[in-house]
Amino acid sequence: MISKTEALQAMKARRGEETIILFHNGEFFEAYEQDATVVETVAGLTSTVIDGVLTVRIAETEQEEISNTLLDAGCAICISEMRDSDGNFIVNVNQTEDYEQDE
Repeated sequence: MISKTEALQAMKARRGEETIILFHNGEFFEAYEQDATVVETVAGLTSTVIDGVLTVRIAETEQEEISNTLLDAGCAICISEMRDSDGNFIVNVNQTEDYEQDE
């Protein structure tokens, strides 16, 4: 299973270091590490450490409002909706577009 930090790094590699990645995880959207710090500062939310990772949690019902606040502040956002059957996020870092074909 991929860690939250690995998931963040994989998404940052795809979407850019400056893009805020919000992972849909159960009934929340979560921002990790440096993204959590930005969301905390811009949106006035509180961060906490969950499983050793600095995290900001946004309730599903507040996601649109918080996203708009971040966008209004000039932040780029990517929402990761890749979830398993239990609602936990998964990051499929092995997509076809990421591979070069050997011939």
